[in-house]
Amino acid sequence: MRHQGFGNLQKASLLGLGNGGPCAISAYIRRDFFENLHDDCVNSIGTMKAVIVILFLGVLLHQTYGALITRAQWGARAPTGTSKFSGVIPYVVIHHSVSPGVCSTTDACKTAMRSMQNYHMNTNGWADIGYSFAVGGDGNIYEGRGYNVVGAHAPGYNSQSIGLLLIGDFSKSNAPANMVTAAKNFISSAVSAGKLSSTYKLIGHRQALATECPGDKLYAQIKTWSRYTANP
Repeated sequence: MRHQGFGNLQKASLLGLGNGGPCAISAYIRRDFFENLHDDCVNSIGTMKAVIVILFLGVLLHQTYGALITRAQWGARAPTGTSKFSGVIPYVVIHHSVSPGVCSTTDACKTAMRSMQNYHMNTNGWADIGYSFAVGGDGNIYEGRGYNVVGAHAPGYNSQSIGLLLIGDFSKSNAPANMVTAAKNFISSAVSAGKLSSTYKLIGHRQALATECPGDKLYAQIKTWSRYTANP
């Protein structure tokens, strides 16, 4: 069987329904393993098709939604205290960090998370990093305090919101498209998981406190997002 390049495969082929078929996809995903396979792979087409679709969707979802990087994975310190609140969360509050700036690799984003946590705990005297979650320039989502944990990011909203930080300074520059996509998809996933209300209200940090956060450019961007609320 002649292997096809991934870029030449049509959508139907990627799902194992077109001319390329599942063998073509397998050859791309594990070229070393499938190098010597020929048309006899058709005999196990059903099993291969299922495995390949799962592999492909895993790659696709990672590229689209990013990964959730847990506290353990980015090396978080244990909090000195935790307070929780119950119920479906009604608000999302958007922030930017200013410093650290945009991190383009996962290692850099992990470093940024540790830096922010150290500052919040050592300088501000907080129990933990202030935010619920953060979005890195690598397109991944970083776990902060998590769902239904009282934050330290927006007075009046800390016990009823997801504090979502986009790592970087977006005062004069727009947040990169991959970060915006990751943030929107994370919010949608929180609704689907039943953590965030389907009627949630989205605001910028400056709507809760006199601050420039989340930066003029990002604030202009979130005004176009679903469920942005001008008067919460």
